[in-house]
Amino acid sequence: MNPSAKFPQITLNIKGLQCKRGERTVLAGLDLFAGSGTFVAIRGPNGAGKSTFLMAVAGLLPFSGEVSIALADWDYDEHPLHEQMLFVTHLNAIKPELTVRENLGFWADMVDGSRDRIGDALNAAGIGQLADVPAGAMSKGQQRRCSLARLLIADKPIWLLDEPTSALDKSGDKWIAGLISDQVRRGGLVLAATHRPIVPDDDINIFNLDLEPV
Repeated sequence: MNPSAKFPQITLNIKGLQCKRGERTVLAGLDLFAGSGTFVAIRGPNGAGKSTFLMAVAGLLPFSGEVSIALADWDYDEHPLHEQMLFVTHLNAIKPELTVRENLGFWADMVDGSRDRIGDALNAAGIGQLADVPAGAMSKGQQRRCSLARLLIADKPIWLLDEPTSALDKSGDKWIAGLISDQVRRGGLVLAATHRPIVPDDDINIFNLDLEPV
């Protein structure tokens, strides 16, 4: 897909979602309906289930209730739904002994992205000058930018982001808000768990999902 092309129509429908971590119920009776061109900001204190919610949507945790995600005119037999999601967790998931460029190359291969976009992605992340530096030598903020740069090397209509602004400065906050704005304008769906406010552009449709500990 062309990086500027619109995504297929997306529908996310969650009904009565309940999740347990061990014996503890973390989410109970959660409903959400969201579609293309929406930024869902998942807010709440520690222990409210923000990360658990994202992992359930990604299919990484067992749950009860219904999580239905549909893409218009999509061949699910040929391309499983999870291939249309990109989940960036609160962990950076980078290999410290590899260079920044090599880390992005690894992720390009993992998520069916394009190695041709690595240079532009690193420049957009503000770490292009560090492309050949071992990732472990970077600051925590730079490592977070490296992790988030994978969003730019693959065309995935659904983004799941867990604390994307963690370790970033104000310029990083602005960069992430811009990435989310661009993704939403293309008809993408972004779900982001956050403690710190993410302020996208004024024309972006925002839905605030406020969670509380059960």
